[in-house]
Amino acid sequence: MSTINVTNLKHASSGSNNIVLDSSNNVTTANNLTAGGNFTSTGTIGCTGNLTVTNGNVVLSNGNGIDFSATANSSGTMTSELFDDYEEGTWTPNIGGNATYSNQVGRYIKIGNQVYATFALGISTQGTGSTISQISGLPFASGVASQNCSNLTWSGFGVAMTYGVYYLGAGGTTLSLSYTTTAQTSTSNNPNSLVNGSQVQGSIVYTV
Repeated sequence: MSTINVTNLKHASSGSNNIVLDSSNNVTTANNLTAGGNFTSTGTIGCTGNLTVTNGNVVLSNGNGIDFSATANSSGTMTSELFDDYEEGTWTPNIGGNATYSNQVGRYIKIGNQVYATFALGISTQGTGSTISQISGLPFASGVASQNCSNLTWSGFGVAMTYGVYYLGAGGTTLSLSYTTTAQTSTSNNPNSLVNGSQVQGSIVYTV
């Protein structure tokens, strides 16, 4: 068995083992329907029990997903109830130029329009890399301005920071650094901190 085209089936009287189509060619009854290959429907398949996939994946075309519109909405303003994207992978954090690295690791998970990305970066030689501590290479461009990193740790920086946070601007894939030192009463931006021997790691959740 390769493909079952639901729209080519004729109406059948209801019964325990029949597939029944309504006047719009939607499947209304199916008991123990099994497809050994591909199952294709251009209409609607209704299921009051469970859908079980024992081998293979549920593959959705681009722009489609799992629709949760049957659930109650929150008290906020709902903009979508379609779960239409999931992705996980790696990215390569870098400071550009001819910099070399002792550690260069980035991972991400994207769920809908939210990206959770982590990074760990060790600078062997700064070379012609960024002199304003920017880290480039995030896997997706930001859709909202001023999204900040969390869990930021660092060592061996060229500036003695008491506080630091990487942030991501709208439309960008590059992280920029704001910081303070013991001598400062306000924050400054873009120090030359990622020098030879520097280490930094952190995570960010951002909207695309």
